[in-house]
Amino acid sequence: MKERGIGSQNSQPELIPIQSGLTQEALNPTLGEGDIFMAQEGVEVPQSPQGEVSGGPRTVEDTVSHLARARVKRELDQAPLPIGEFPPGFGKWPTELQGAYKGEQRERAAKQVLTQQLVVREDPHAISPSQQEALDNVRAILPENPEAFAESYVRAIDTLSQKRAEPIVHGEAIRLVEQVLGSADIPEESRKRFRKRAEKALSQTPPETTRSLRRIIKDVGKEPQRLEKQSERRTARQTTQEPAPKPAQAEEPVVSTQVVEPTVVEVPPSGPPPRLPPAPPAGPSPEGEGERPEEVSPAPLAGPEKRNWLDSDIRAMGDQMRKVIGEFIPDPSLASEVSGAHYGGNFSFEEMQEEIAKRRRVIAQTSEEDGERLISVPQSLEDIAELVMKRSDPKWSRGHERALINEDGKVNTAHFLDWARNNMFRVHNFNPTSGVNFFTDQGMGVKTDIYGSVISFYEIVFTESYWLDKETVNINNQKVIRPAVNEDYKKLKDQLITEVFLFMLMRNAHIDYYFSRADGKAMIEKVNGIFQTNPLTRSNFFEFILSQPSLTKLSIKDLEAGKGKEMEAKLDGNFYMGEAVRRALASYISIYDYGQLAEILGKDAILFKRDYQESKAQEGELIVENGVPKLKPISADVSPIKAKDREKEWFYTAEDVKRLAQSGITVVEGHLKKYVLNRYNKPVKADISKTNLYTYVKIKGESVAVELDPQDGKPLEDYMEYINVFTGPGPMPDQRKVVEIRERIIQSIMDKCGIPYREAQLAEAWAFSMTHFTGVAARNDTHSIAFDFWTRLQNLRGYRLRQKAEKRGANYGLKHNMDGFKRIGFNFFEGARDIRLRSIQEIILGGTGGEIGIDKTPVKNVVDYERDENGLIKFFDQNGNEISGLTATNYELYEEANRIISADGKEKDVKETKVRYLDGSGNVVEVGQNHAKTKITKVDKPIEFNTDLQRQFIPNHLQTGAEIYGFIMEQIETNFADCVTGYDNRGNPILDHEKLNKLKKGIVHDLRYMISTWSEINFTEKQLDWERIEVRDDNRRLIAKKKDEDDETQYLDEDWYILDSKGNRTKERDEPELVLQSRPMTRLESMFGVGALKHIQFEIGKRKLTYSKKDEKKDKDEGKNSRNVIVVDGWNSGKHETVEVDLSHADSDEFKIAVWKGALEYLLASEVTAHRSWDSNLAHWSNSEVKRYYDAIVDGEVLTSDETGSIRKETKTETSRLLAQDMTFATTAGGGAGILKSLRQFFASAISGK
Repeated sequence: MKERGIGSQNSQPELIPIQSGLTQEALNPTLGEGDIFMAQEGVEVPQSPQGEVSGGPRTVEDTVSHLARARVKRELDQAPLPIGEFPPGFGKWPTELQGAYKGEQRERAAKQVLTQQLVVREDPHAISPSQQEALDNVRAILPENPEAFAESYVRAIDTLSQKRAEPIVHGEAIRLVEQVLGSADIPEESRKRFRKRAEKALSQTPPETTRSLRRIIKDVGKEPQRLEKQSERRTARQTTQEPAPKPAQAEEPVVSTQVVEPTVVEVPPSGPPPRLPPAPPAGPSPEGEGERPEEVSPAPLAGPEKRNWLDSDIRAMGDQMRKVIGEFIPDPSLASEVSGAHYGGNFSFEEMQEEIAKRRRVIAQTSEEDGERLISVPQSLEDIAELVMKRSDPKWSRGHERALINEDGKVNTAHFLDWARNNMFRVHNFNPTSGVNFFTDQGMGVKTDIYGSVISFYEIVFTESYWLDKETVNINNQKVIRPAVNEDYKKLKDQLITEVFLFMLMRNAHIDYYFSRADGKAMIEKVNGIFQTNPLTRSNFFEFILSQPSLTKLSIKDLEAGKGKEMEAKLDGNFYMGEAVRRALASYISIYDYGQLAEILGKDAILFKRDYQESKAQEGELIVENGVPKLKPISADVSPIKAKDREKEWFYTAEDVKRLAQSGITVVEGHLKKYVLNRYNKPVKADISKTNLYTYVKIKGESVAVELDPQDGKPLEDYMEYINVFTGPGPMPDQRKVVEIRERIIQSIMDKCGIPYREAQLAEAWAFSMTHFTGVAARNDTHSIAFDFWTRLQNLRGYRLRQKAEKRGANYGLKHNMDGFKRIGFNFFEGARDIRLRSIQEIILGGTGGEIGIDKTPVKNVVDYERDENGLIKFFDQNGNEISGLTATNYELYEEANRIISADGKEKDVKETKVRYLDGSGNVVEVGQNHAKTKITKVDKPIEFNTDLQRQFIPNHLQTGAEIYGFIMEQIETNFADCVTGYDNRGNPILDHEKLNKLKKGIVHDLRYMISTWSEINFTEKQLDWERIEVRDDNRRLIAKKKDEDDETQYLDEDWYILDSKGNRTKERDEPELVLQSRPMTRLESMFGVGALKHIQFEIGKRKLTYSKKDEKKDKDEGKNSRNVIVVDGWNSGKHETVEVDLSHADSDEFKIAVWKGALEYLLASEVTAHRSWDSNLAHWSNSEVKRYYDAIVDGEVLTSDETGSIRKETKTETSRLLAQDMTFATTAGGGAGILKSLRQFFASAISGK
């Protein structure tokens, strides 16, 4: 007796009608209530009202077997266990189910082992021991389950390159087929046919060979059934009058636990098409013998109509299968998983699959009759494009503007890349908060004909044969067609792989970082993981991102390129989408400053307008209704602007100004005037008020808006905060606001760069993905809310001011060093440079000092026409001689449709790219037969990085910065005095070296590494930067945030206590009013306040790094001026101070030492000040404790005596001053011995130089 399904017994069980569903009593209670997988063993299905099922009474064991398979798969999917470990209650499962579970475990383990270990050594023809073991494990599946083996084998081979897989596959393909044939009960004729198919498969690539082997192995298992059905059909054709006899009732039908994949390989080459049984009627069948109705051919339909009918029939059959199964399977997902086990009580699952296969074969046959080619296994890129055109938006089809295949039958590579980008964005945008693998996601693949299997994007780009062309050559006087390299296809493949790979890296890195950014340790670990692979600095990746081509905008290269060179023209001719990425990235870097944003996007950008256009993001379309763009105003419910500012409109656009001007009101542009001109061009007095980005001029109750010139003022701070997507009133910005501002930036770069909406969407997604894990988003949290831990480092002072507020009661460190450290380190774009010493931020913005030079600093070679010294285009005749007096200022490209007669004699329009030349007024210049010459200007400074730059940034800069933050905020003080345990008889300090070394490895080490070891910071680079500072009145008093009961301004002291009218401190506290200031500043003054800069300047002078007479003479000889001195003023512990810092030699390594040592001196000086101050909450140090502190620093070789001398001077703890204090105290106490002791200490210090 053959092995049956789950729970088979010799006893006859009780019948349970399907219509009533399986009762709970019929279920095995050990698997949980309601679980339908443990159906009563051997339960039979009652005969259908239509009669007996073919083959005799059929049990539900078929269904139960499929359900059991689904059960164990679900168990292992939810809680995968290694071999030998089983779920709770496993011992109570029926023996058959235990066997199924163990078998599934074994198969999965073998698949995993093969996939992970099937790696060939350097010799591609050798097999390593681990690989051999993996192969043996998978082959162990073969005898009992050939189909499972075939699936595992295909997956494993797919993980290898063609070179490594070839010896494995080709060395054992025939042996595997012979092993399967040896266990099959089929005639010799069938064996020969399968052997021939196996030999033919060897001529294919390894992945194709393994798939052929999989089909062969499956077909061998189905061969007896095929032969039996073939015999039945022959008998039916010979018997014209009598119906086909019923097959004999099987005593014990074999239960299959595998879903059999239909195949069309063995379709007889001749004979009539298969007869198709009609779908069973909805109602009960007529009474009678209840036999299956005789097979009847379908209605005499042909062509597409016939295919449509068959498709509908297939769908109806599938729906009926799901409906019947769903009646007794409560879980819809499981019902779908095992759908087809029964078909209305008439067909088994295998029979149903066979009927569907028949219909698909007829679809294929009728398609070929209509001249339509069905592609089940694509062989070329053209086949892939054909499949795309059948199942995608019509715009990619023949005859449409973005057709994937040209008239010559070749793939239009530019359009194919456009399609891939479109798919990539759709997959990304479908769930932008989850990671995705574009190479395996079904949304990036294409479906084949007939069975609809998905070819993944990975398979498309890495199947070499897809990217080859064909050429005809003459060999021995015979024409031979052989593969050939297609350069444009090759360029397309390389572009596809790199674009998809990098975008996947960027957006997945963004998601990983975004959800871990709140915790410092987790954030640094995540950034470290992202930066380990150097995704931005490896190879030419960053240049690639910023130079991606637009696939719709035209360039000179499009004019010159012919068919078959579309990708070459795009890659060499333009980088407009890369420019859009660059402008979007620059916008997010400068999101806090209106002037810089206006330079990047233009003053008329959608970002600054009241309305923006609604869109369908997933479809990549802007909404237009009746030919008019559908506009959407600013989100009033999330806008920070008060309602009174929006009584009519939030602000007017340039179009509004024009409209009002046409009605007779003219606005005087330029500087603000106290009048406007009426329709008679006469000045009329008017009320003028400023708000937002515009000045309102009110005449007779109607307001007219004029855009502000830069000298007229800046937009309201509220508006700039509104468009800042990186900050908000709470821990998280309102996501509605984020969506709106991102959409406004998309439409702004679309207009600025002249690219389509979908490309602008993708460009903005590229840019936004890079803002978080590089630290740009954290820096531009201008309120220092610091939900992102990196904000606490980059906005240290702002964050400490926020924490100091009484309502928070949070730790903010030592108040005496709040002003010296504005920030700890930089984000990656600020703190990393290329090999030409440009920071990445400078590369993106195209300039320094607040200048935007994107147009002037391309990142890729520029294609233009030859121009004269005045920048005018030159022209040449047919012989290449320059035409004197014929010039043009500019040119523009356009497409023109020409009517031609095609090869089939039909007329059609073909678009042709053309050029016209323009003079300074925009008029067309007639050039006749003359032409301009193309000139390619190479970029003088291409983007190149030290490959390991990103990886080194984390330990040398970011991690050490986090340690410094921990010291400032939590440890607060060094306690170097504790390192001195006493003095010897000569007065020398006795040091506790364990404590001392621990301190050296802490703050001293971290400052040195962050500033000096990380050598990529250019402290002299000047960029527009911001800081939020306290508002003070003319007397430099802090202005309180709240006003008093009489709505009068209140003032605060430096500890934020409210002052009364006489200037005395009260018991109440408040926060100071803060204002955002942005201005060009060097990296040095961006990082440090005046208190720290004073110590840094001391170190600069000590190391003779100031501008000297020698430098002056050298400059005079070379005709330049290298003197670079900045003047910085600011507040230092409640005092307003000014310091000059000499940056003339900031490019030297010694300068970075001066910076980190000066920063350390400032921290140590602050500690001494806090311990000597009477209003500090730290223990007050006596003179002897101060001495021990300095002794530990000098004798412990942390700083020199000269450097501690600077600290002594700053903190007023010089040795002489301390001696005088001690002598005064001793005299007051009346002790001569105390005076002598003080003198001994003074002379000892003087001799030692401390």
